[in-house]
Amino acid sequence: MKKFIIKFIILFVIVLTPIISFPIICNAMQGDKYGESYYAELKYKTERLDNTKENKIIFIGGSSLAFGLRSDKLEEALGYKVINYGLYASLGTKVMMDLAYPSINSGDVVIIAPEINNETYSTSINYGVLNKCLENCKTLIRRLSLDDQVKTLINKYPYYIEKISTNPNPVAPYDLASFNEYGDIESDVVKNNILYSYYDDSQLVMPNKKLLNNDFIDMLNSYANNVKKKNAKIYFSYSPTNKLSLVDDDLNEFETTLKNKLNFDILGSVLNYTYHQDYFYDTNYHLNYTGSVLHTKNLATDINQKLDLKKEINIEVPAKPAPKYEISEDVDSSTFFNVRKYGQSYVITGVKDDYKNLEKVVVPSSIDGYVVDGIFGGAFANMPNLEVVILPDTIDQINNDIFLNSPNVTRLYIQNKVAPSIVGNGILNGASPDIKIYIPKEAMASYSIGYTWLSYKKYLVTYQKEEI
Repeated sequence: MKKFIIKFIILFVIVLTPIISFPIICNAMQGDKYGESYYAELKYKTERLDNTKENKIIFIGGSSLAFGLRSDKLEEALGYKVINYGLYASLGTKVMMDLAYPSINSGDVVIIAPEINNETYSTSINYGVLNKCLENCKTLIRRLSLDDQVKTLINKYPYYIEKISTNPNPVAPYDLASFNEYGDIESDVVKNNILYSYYDDSQLVMPNKKLLNNDFIDMLNSYANNVKKKNAKIYFSYSPTNKLSLVDDDLNEFETTLKNKLNFDILGSVLNYTYHQDYFYDTNYHLNYTGSVLHTKNLATDINQKLDLKKEINIEVPAKPAPKYEISEDVDSSTFFNVRKYGQSYVITGVKDDYKNLEKVVVPSSIDGYVVDGIFGGAFANMPNLEVVILPDTIDQINNDIFLNSPNVTRLYIQNKVAPSIVGNGILNGASPDIKIYIPKEAMASYSIGYTWLSYKKYLVTYQKEEI
């Protein structure tokens, strides 16, 4: 019996030691890799939250808050300290609520304003993203429930494996340097709408009662009860929404159902926070600078009324910015591509009918003297024999549905060493389920950390230049 126990202990140690030591060794070897990335801002947002002892308004949500608030203007207008505790929708609304909770004090005002979609109107958590955010503030994990702590730790292993092969090189506005002292995005690049269609058709905003699942509502109501016990006020609110993306068939029913299900009050309405497309930047939820000032003014007005502060709101909104691109008609190019002019560049809108049977398409970096910097939806649609598409390193935007009804496409080469800044959620729709996205080896860090590229991570494969 004694020998059996000794053998068991030895076996246990042999099996357990690598499991325990793996993350320790990886962390020691790799250090903090995400310290200059967008994820790293969670630490500084939390420090501002923890260190602010005066009465404060705490906004909790995703990136629509990071892009949508001008906290300094709101503070000046209302006389409260403002905490912008919104970072990234993929983290999950639950995580942000739980992390903020310990620093909610008597007299505070809490506003929960997640993006209107299935991801944030839920109790789900992206533990992979969470581990990246916790890299430089590891002790925050203690604020989560025991179950979430365990799941976060379990997901350390894929996080460390990814970390070994990643050397992030974040660029504005998705980097730490783009945040100001309030946790608001403050970047020169966030000036106007850079989307070709002025909205992202893969992120249609559909506020209907199907979003209001019981788990989400129960989570909100339970949280509200706990906040009220702290003698703090709490409200639910809506994210800013691009007018072109809003599907409002069930809007009245949605707001009525939400009001009836919540045990706390709602601030504003979906329509009040729905804005013209020119006020947005790169998604249906990310406002540009002018849009953020407008949204801040509207929030200030609604909060002033809700709290009966009797303040005079004097936030001056700059003139509405023009979109980055002026759309022209399709241009008859000298190649077999259909193109459209956007600003001083061309966008591929399709392949001419006489060339629909091609097996391979190579997009040039320029056509007729104009740089090709985008791929429009349907660009390579209805091409039954197409297998390979090669895009040049000038491409900065790829729309959805570029491969509709082209079921044999298995290889998409993108030669950019920095991930294109705009990519739809459905660029691979219609292609083969076995499709892979081939990128330069040195570009993996840019794509794997890119805000809009995370959903394509499983499709990414590196290639050498001589392969194409």
